[in-house]
Formats: sequence, structure tokens, C-alpha cells
Amino acid sequence: MLFETSYKEGFDSFIRVFNEETNQSESIKIPNKYEYFTPRSDGDYSFVYDKSLRMIKCEGSSKDASGQYGVYNPIDRYVRDNFWLTKQYNLKPRTWYLDIETRSTHGFPKPELAQEEICLIQIYDTKLKKMIIFGLKEFVEQPDYKANYEYVYKKFSNEYELIYGFLQTFKQLDPLIIYAWNGDGFDFPYLFNRLKNLGILTSKLSNYGTVKCVQGENFGQVTFDFSSHGHYFMDLMKVYKKFAFNQLPSYSLDKVALSELNDRKIQHTEFLDFDSFYTGKNYEIADKPYNDRVREQIRQCKIKGEPCDELIQFMFVWYGMQDVYLMKRIDDKRNLTSILTSIAQEMGCTFDDAMRTVRPWSLGLQNIFYTEKIVCPKKEEHDNPNVVGGHVRDPIIGIYEWLLNFDVNSMYPMLSIKGHNMSPDTIIPTSKLPSDLREHVLRYFNDQNEQKLLEYDDSIWDKTKELLKKYDVSLTINGTVFSHDHLGIIPRKVSEIYYGRKDDKKKMLKYEAQAEIINEILGKR
Repeated sequence: MLFETSYKEGFDSFIRVFNEETNQSESIKIPNKYEYFTPRSDGDYSFVYDKSLRMIKCEGSSKDASGQYGVYNPIDRYVRDNFWLTKQYNLKPRTWYLDIETRSTHGFPKPELAQEEICLIQIYDTKLKKMIIFGLKEFVEQPDYKANYEYVYKKFSNEYELIYGFLQTFKQLDPLIIYAWNGDGFDFPYLFNRLKNLGILTSKLSNYGTVKCVQGENFGQVTFDFSSHGHYFMDLMKVYKKFAFNQLPSYSLDKVALSELNDRKIQHTEFLDFDSFYTGKNYEIADKPYNDRVREQIRQCKIKGEPCDELIQFMFVWYGMQDVYLMKRIDDKRNLTSILTSIAQEMGCTFDDAMRTVRPWSLGLQNIFYTEKIVCPKKEEHDNPNVVGGHVRDPIIGIYEWLLNFDVNSMYPMLSIKGHNMSPDTIIPTSKLPSDLREHVLRYFNDQNEQKLLEYDDSIWDKTKELLKKYDVSLTINGTVFSHDHLGIIPRKVSEIYYGRKDDKKKMLKYEAQAEIINEILGKR
């Protein structure tokens, strides 16, 4: 069994797993017990901030676990014990790249209203390695237009049947990940609300449980939070922004495809609005011919006043197919799904949790602490946590000669975290510091005022360095002191990821060099 995702229905907890024997996904109901830890002198576990505080492991209801140490909910606990420890995640799940096309008779359709007809749905299935297109008009292939993939076109007599055809395929193939570009902003909420408008059960967008689409607002913009139990409906544009580290002026599919693939969406500017691209109306005849054969044939037909519905329909469908395949190619090039699933397996979280900033690390570190019989603190809420960000000094404005620029490789994780051994298990409580160091810390490092630190004279810094060297510890500006007597768990994990990445990069360069030699040899034959 390989872990895929988890969800709750009412008070019950479930996981979706991939059964390698049946080659199918299935749902399993899991024990609904929370895990937590309580102090007891003969306990097998120790508290992360004080090794002398021993603890025992307990289980019970969410009420029992409230306010306790090292709490695990039933799902995180089950995943930890059954999949994270053995690295049994489905790293190659069935994934769909999805796009929908709608009519736009009254301008750009609003997903919260979903008033316009869905006239085309396109998906690419990674297991079938095939694209499936659901449409309302006849599709006649053009002989000189060849796709780099297999595809099948399914025609339906009306929108209702088209959507049911899509939902039947969804139920049959049961994808785990469903990607759409700007899916959170359009495709997912539009599909959900269109089903509602047509009287089709929105629950059909899940093979396992509840489907929700919560509408909100952010700075005057309508937002949507779509969720489907047992599936990940994920906005590929957000995944790209998260992991590509590529600053672009626009993150439209067309602009990203141009940047990443040197390719673009199918152009259709001769149609004055998108609905005309579907109907063939409101066409503007260009002065110059098009390089694309079908576009030029349509242009010639319009000049002569001849019908060309078949060509327009082909171009419209080809446009939709191109959009979906661009998404797949961007994912393949950037390995976005691979990064997502690898983070989840490494940390013991779900694939959508891997998109978050704190959640993967907090759960991953808690899992590591657990294997070493160390218990994490209680979860506490603070109205005013008073945590400041990194300090950036103001520039000294002017013109200078002989400038030097320094670039430190992985400065934050390696120089800061590892270099100073910063980890919860290496913290020395202020009360346990040697008296001279404790007095110095409380006097000069009891807040996070960076400006005040910049005004300290050299004697204070000399004394600080002397004390830190004397006791072989590190100190942060808020007065937290870290021991050097053992390598902390966070620095250890950071080093593992850092050096693992360097090794993988060396392998990549080696194989790329070998590929060049092979291609050169084959090219000479």
C-alpha cells in the first residue's frame, strides 16, 4: 500500500492508498485516536527543552489531547507509523491536467455565477498517456496537424451529457491530482457552480466524500477555496510560483510557456471576442496571410464569404488541447509534481501540505523528534507573538569605487542554522545558563531591537564573543542560546537535504555529459 491522501468525514478519519496488487486506489477508515504525552518520572520520552522532564505516551479523544505535549491527530499519527517511516508514498500518482472552455456571450464568465455553457473539457491522463476531449461539435482532424500524444474526442449532444461524460470518466479513472492553470480562480469553482446550476450533484467531483467550494474576498477580489475528499484539485500556476523560483512579469499560461518552453497558446486574435472563436462570428480579416495553414484557410473563407465551421471548430479544439499539453510540459520540465510528492514523503505530510511554508517542516521535525523519543512543546496561541523578520540595513547612498559582491551558498540554512547549531533540542534555557553569561544576555539581548544592537560599542561585543567562546555556545539577538555539545536535529536535517541536493546535482551533470556524447555519436552515424 502506498499513501496518497487523507480526509475526514464527520468525526471519522480516512486515508486514500494505492494498492499495488490491484493497481487501484482505495479508501481505508483508520483509528480515530489522538496521541499525546504527559509528564511521568519513569517515562521513555524526554521533553525537547528539558531532557530531565520524562514523559509517557497516551492516546484518547481530541478533548483529551487538548493542551497536551507533542499532540498528533489520528491521520498524522497513522501516516507516520505506516507510511512515513517506511517511505511508502505514491510518488507517481495518476495525474490529470485539466482545462475547461465556456461560452462568453456576456463578457468573461464569472465562476461564482457560472451562467455560461461549458462547451469543451480537456484532460490529459498520465497513466493512459492520452488526452481525452469532451465537446459539443463535430471534430474533423486535419491531416497535417499531428499531436505528440494520443488523443480521443468524444462528442455529446448537449452540455448536460458532456458533463456527465466527464464525471463518468472521473469516476472510472479516479485521478489523485487534478491540475488546472489558475484552477483556483476559475476552472474548479466554475465547474462546481455549473454543476449546481444544472442540478447535478457536486459530490460527483469526489469518489470518496465531501466536495466544498467556499467563496471569500481578498482586497476586493472574489476568492475560492475548493476541496474534494480523496483528490487534490491543485492550481498548477501556484505550484509553479512556489517551486520554479522564476520571476516573471506575468504568470499567464501563455507567458510561462513562452519563458519555459519557447512555445505559446494557439493565437486567435482575428476573432474579436472569445465566444466568436467558438461560433465563428465577429471575425476581423487580417491584411497579411497567416503562417498557420488552418488560420489562413479560415481567413480565405471569410474573404470569399464561404462557410468554414469545420475549420473553426478544429482550431478551437486544437487550442484547448494545446493549453492542456503546455501544462504537462511545464510540469515535466520543472519536475513540479516530483518536488511536491518528494517533500510530502520526506516530511510525512500530504501533497497539498507540501505547498505550505511551515506545515511540512513542523510535521517533519516532529516526526524526527518522535523517532528519537523526544516530545515537542504544547501548542500555544499568542495574540502578539512579537516576531520580527530579518534585518536589512539601510544603504549608504553614494558613488564608490572598488566594490565587492559576495554570494554565500545557502547562507540561511548552512551558515546560520547549521553554523550556529540552531535547533529546539540545542536550546539552553536562560535559567540554566552560567551566571556571567545569563547576566550578560539579560542585560543586552532581551529584545529584538536590531537598531539598539548596532549602537553597542566594541567593548560589549568583545565581552559577548569572550563569553560565547568560553562556554562554546551560539547566541541570537533575542537572547536564545544554543549549545554545541551535539548536532541539533534541524541542522542535521538541513545538512542531509543540502548535501543530498549537491550529490544529485553532480549525478545530473554527469548524465547530461554522457547524453551529449551519446547524441554526438548517434549524430555521426
